[in-house]
This record gives sequence, C-alpha cells and structure tokens, in this order.
Amino acid sequence: MRGKAHGAEPRGLLEARNDRNREGRFGYMFKRSKPFEPPDELLRQLGEQMREPDGANLDSPIPAGFTFFGQFIDHDVTFDMTPLGEQKDDPEATKNFRSAQLDLDSVYLRGPDHDGHLYDPADPAKLKIGSSATHDDLPRDSDGTTALIGDERNDENLMITQVHLAVLKFHNATVDHLRAQNTAANEVFAEAQRLTRWHYQWVVVNDFLRRVIGQTMLDQLIQQQGNGRWKITTKHYQSGNPNRPMMPVEYAAAAFRFGHSMLRAGYRMNGNTSARLFEASPNDTNLNGFRALPAALVVDWSRFFEVPGQNPPQMARKIDALLPSPVFSLPESVVPPTSDPAARVGSLADRNLLRGKQVKLPSGQEVAKALGETPLSNQQLEVPDDPRWQGQAPLWYYLLKESDLVAGGDHLGPVGGRLVGEVILGLLERDKDSYLHNSNQNPPFTPDAPFTATPGQFTMVDFLTFAQVV
Repeated sequence: MRGKAHGAEPRGLLEARNDRNREGRFGYMFKRSKPFEPPDELLRQLGEQMREPDGANLDSPIPAGFTFFGQFIDHDVTFDMTPLGEQKDDPEATKNFRSAQLDLDSVYLRGPDHDGHLYDPADPAKLKIGSSATHDDLPRDSDGTTALIGDERNDENLMITQVHLAVLKFHNATVDHLRAQNTAANEVFAEAQRLTRWHYQWVVVNDFLRRVIGQTMLDQLIQQQGNGRWKITTKHYQSGNPNRPMMPVEYAAAAFRFGHSMLRAGYRMNGNTSARLFEASPNDTNLNGFRALPAALVVDWSRFFEVPGQNPPQMARKIDALLPSPVFSLPESVVPPTSDPAARVGSLADRNLLRGKQVKLPSGQEVAKALGETPLSNQQLEVPDDPRWQGQAPLWYYLLKESDLVAGGDHLGPVGGRLVGEVILGLLERDKDSYLHNSNQNPPFTPDAPFTATPGQFTMVDFLTFAQVV
C-alpha cells in the first residue's frame, strides 16, 4: 500500500526497547538511562500545546528547502536493504541488517545489474527519469501514480519527490561529464555513483549540518588535519560492533524529528502557485504525494534555496516546540490506518510523543545529564504544571524547546545538536567508502570544477545547479 512505509516504524526500532543493552539495527546511546513513561493524557495535552498560532511569524535563517532535504537524509539512513527472506528470519533486526549509511541506496538499490527497473533501458549507466508533456517527474508505473524508486517514502509529498528527482538528475549529469572526460565505459556507472554520493555527503556535512546544529558544534565534531584528512570526534555515539554500527533510538525517534518543527503550513512553489502542506485529498493546491507531479506544482528551487541573483527564498520555521496546523490532521496517505494505538493518531505531535514513550526513550533531562549539560527545568520548558510529569519532559519536546531557548530557534541547542551531529558524522566516519576516507584519493577529496565554481566549496545550490534544475 502506498504510504504504508511511512506509517510503520523501521524494522527493529520497536524491538530495541525490550533489552536496552542489545544492539541490532537499532540500539540505545544511553543504555543506563531510565525510560520516561508519563500518562498518555499528559502527552496528548502537550501535543495540543505545540500547535503553531495562525499567522505567527516564526521564520528561521535556514532556507525552507533544507526541511525536505533533511527528510531525504532521514529516509536514506533508515532505508532497509536487507533481503526480505533475511528480514523474515530476523524480524527484530538483531542479526540480519545493513548498517545505516549515507550512501543513497534508496536511490540506487543494488545497481543496474540487479534493479534494472530504476535505470534507463536505453542507457543503463543512467537512472530512469519520468516525464510528461511539460515537465520531468519520477518514473512511474503504468498506473501513472506509483513511483518506480528505491524508497516509496520519497514520494509521500511533492517536495521530497522533487528532491529525489534532483538526485537522479545529478547522477545522470555526472555520467555525461565522465563520458566527456573519456572515462572507460565499464567504469562510468561506478564512478558516477561514487561522485554523486561524495558530493551529497559533502552537502550533508558542510551545508545541512552547519545550518541545523550550528558552526560551533560542527567544529567540535569534525576537524580537518594538516594532511587534509578529517578527524571525527564522537564521544557518545558508540557501537558494540564498529563494523556494523547501530542506529540510536534516541536519534531515530526524537532527535532527527526536529525537522517537523521547520515545516511551514504552506509554500510558494513557483511564480504562479502556492500550496498547502497537506489536505484531505490531493489537488493543485497541496503537496499531498503518491501521484504524478502536477505542472502547477513544479518547484522553482530559488523559492527554497539561496540561488545567486534570485529573490531571497522563503525560510523554514524556527526549530521550536511549535508545529504548523496541517500536521495536526495528517491524511491517510501519510499515516494509513493501523492497529497500532500510537500510529492511529492523525496529529504528528501526538504521534511523536506517544511513540517516544512506546520505544522507552529517556527524558530530555536524563539525556542532557548524560551529555554533561545542565538540564533545563520543566518550568523553563513551559511544560504544564502537573506532578505527574515528575519534573521531566519528553526527549523530542525537550530538544525542540532547547533550540528555542538556547539558540532562538535558529539551530539545535547543545543536546539536540550533539545527538544529531554525532550520529550523522559517526555514520560517515564508520563508512570506509565515504568521502571522509577516500583512501585512493591523494590529495583527499574536495569538490572541484565542473561541480562547483569555487574549489573546496560546495552547497545544496551547487548540487542543484550541476543537476541542471536551477
């Protein structure tokens, strides 16, 4: 069923709660922390408190496109490539799983030799692109709606649809570049895949992370040495098996869900059309996904990123404890019906808070202490005065409010920033094929022409420019 993948948590996430010391596909960063399990009634009350007031001016300094790029990153690292038979043999994902990596496997799957339906039949080195009479789209099945992509979640709204499309086009433009350089035909695909991955990873670290965790925190976590190599410092993200690092539950179920607060109620898509985030049924005035891209909603990327020579883009909302009104009544295409009591809720705030309890997350104050930070009080966090909170707050809510109180909502605070930064950089550091290692490169990889006009600098706008979508 389309959209069902988003409504269900990734394999192994719920099972991790049964033994805090056990690691599989998921595990706990803070194994000694106690689960925080306040009454559902309190969580729902707090969720309703998180509704953004209509007309509020809460813009951050982060361009709005990074909200959806962050969603793409999330899907990339939580995508499960484990063969179905092995998944069935190991439903708790403690033995058979592929470690999370920022390697675009949600785009490539296993490559043209194994997943040819994702590739251009006339030119298998290139990824397949769909099209209509007026514009490009993701390739779609004969029904005209089902996207032929590695991860169906990347079609759940029309913004992430077009982020995925831009990645397809970047790869194909890289193929053209390599052929112009007379790269051997049997090496073109692998080299284009490597370059696409490395430029994507560069953007994740040097553009996305820099904005969402702040430059100061980023500088604490990654430093370039005199020989050009990168040093990653992750004090808290550790893994029992460094060769198969687990995904922390604290990250997956709380920290990286900060992007939900960056969502706007609606967006200016181009010079002619504005669209609401979600509505009950898809049309030309909303971003509901799992359908062919309408011409009216083709994105003008200068409305979402800082494209030189263009008007300033619309900005993401501040990272704070407020969410836009459309996510309090999500359509079934995003959260399909299920028997899971937490997942049945149409409010994204309620879903996140209830799911945090379900997976036995520690409180925000517990995690702050574990990181050596002075915890914020519930009074500072504006948690309702009720003794049943026991002076603690849900981790997801804590991280959002911390951002608001400590950084003015411009980026994550010290607890949220360290959790997000350590996990993403830790995953890259443990991936021996990431650009941080590039052992076959001397000097180490840095973006250069024709991918960027300024060697050593490469942003999301450069990525979109090389993909020929701006």
